[in-house]
Amino acid sequence: MGINIIGGNNEYKYVESEKQAASTIIDDLGIDKSLFEYAKPCDDYSTIRYKGFDFFRIKYTDNAKWIKIPMSTDMKKIYKDNPLFDAEKNKNKVVWKSNINNLLDYKEILLEVIKFRNQ
Repeated sequence: MGINIIGGNNEYKYVESEKQAASTIIDDLGIDKSLFEYAKPCDDYSTIRYKGFDFFRIKYTDNAKWIKIPMSTDMKKIYKDNPLFDAEKNKNKVVWKSNINNLLDYKEILLEVIKFRNQ
């Protein structure tokens, strides 16, 4: 099953490349896709939600490829020096940016986000 699309009357146009990139990432997690939703809250990025909360933001076009992931306090300590997050200059933010080179680089981090949210 594919990712559910929410906000069907949204004024912002869905970006197929972002949906496909998000689907690749979610496939790598091995979690039922029906638990995820794709939303387009603005022109700048798409949002993937897991069980109703914002799981990650993604921009995946010819001009820009990045993902933004919410980081708990513990995750910030673990990943502060991880080169995946070199694009995030302000490590005090809640959501960290990573320029995407490989869509499958995020499995461990996103599974931690799910674990944190399910506590």
